[in-house]
Amino acid sequence: MSNRTILFVLPSAQAIGGVTRSAHRLIQSLRTMGHLVWVIHPDPSLFPGERTKESHTWAFHPKGGLQHFVDETLRAIHTIKPDVVVGWYASSGGFVATTAASQTNIPVVVASRGNDIDLDFFLPQKHSILRWTIENASAITTVSREMAAKIQAWFHRPACFISNSVDSSLFYDDPKETQTFTQQHNLNNGPILGLFGEFKPKRGLDLLSRIAYEIDCWTPLFIGSIRPSVIHLLPPHAKHIEYIHDIPSLRGAYGACDVIIQPSIHDGMPNVVLEALACKKRVLTSSAGGLSDISSSLRNAHICHDDQDWVQSLKDIRNHTFVSSPIVLPSPKEEALSFCKIFDQVSSS
Repeated sequence: MSNRTILFVLPSAQAIGGVTRSAHRLIQSLRTMGHLVWVIHPDPSLFPGERTKESHTWAFHPKGGLQHFVDETLRAIHTIKPDVVVGWYASSGGFVATTAASQTNIPVVVASRGNDIDLDFFLPQKHSILRWTIENASAITTVSREMAAKIQAWFHRPACFISNSVDSSLFYDDPKETQTFTQQHNLNNGPILGLFGEFKPKRGLDLLSRIAYEIDCWTPLFIGSIRPSVIHLLPPHAKHIEYIHDIPSLRGAYGACDVIIQPSIHDGMPNVVLEALACKKRVLTSSAGGLSDISSSLRNAHICHDDQDWVQSLKDIRNHTFVSSPIVLPSPKEEALSFCKIFDQVSSS
């Protein structure tokens, strides 16, 4: 495997969600392996018409919309001359990458991440963009087998499942940070039920009201941003802390929880679940999307199939009778090597 010049097309580099964090993790891993990785993204902090090219990052003001984004990406391709272009998130970065790269002989890999398939397929204003992207990309990756099956069924194209990963040098059991976080936020009363990330309709928070008689035995701790459309679903006794950007503090937040839950209706493969598992925490999830690809039941990541299963699992954890065992998680290097195999395939074809 020779070192390559790779151009990543990101819809945003400033966003704080899992889509951006996953891109940064993969880019860092590829750079560590010796590949020359450029990133292009819109940056609203720049002046209209301004463009910067620093530290292998090509940024520009987003005025002009998608067409301007495509023009900038094509300009970057002609300047950087990458061996492969990666479009991050099919209906945005993926569309731009595919549209620009189609005017050259450079292969493009579209990395679909979750809502771009699960949601945008059903939105009239995005469906045609998504369809054109999937039909014209050199290759498509997904973060769940479920997403790969949807792409095959809806677009009649194969897609390669590549699991998200977690850096065990950043996320691990950290008693010192756990104690600091617990004391700082006064979390000494009762078992802590943690929920992390961005809270929106697909996160399945209505579960909390359906099993309220069990949730009342816990202190629900929400860490992240809460959309107005779901704020009414938070239990009255819940605690809320905004996004934690500091990694040691985030380790402490995971450590302070007796269990982390992810009851999503639709999902990709959430970083928060992998990070919590790396911190040796018990995690209860639905079977949505990539959650069913993380682990079989009866391990630290336990899949709950109905409300009764959720209640019983939470009771078992409260009563210290929940049987679990550690799970082997994919590393960033393994994730990067999987992408490199895709790069090899599209380059040879």
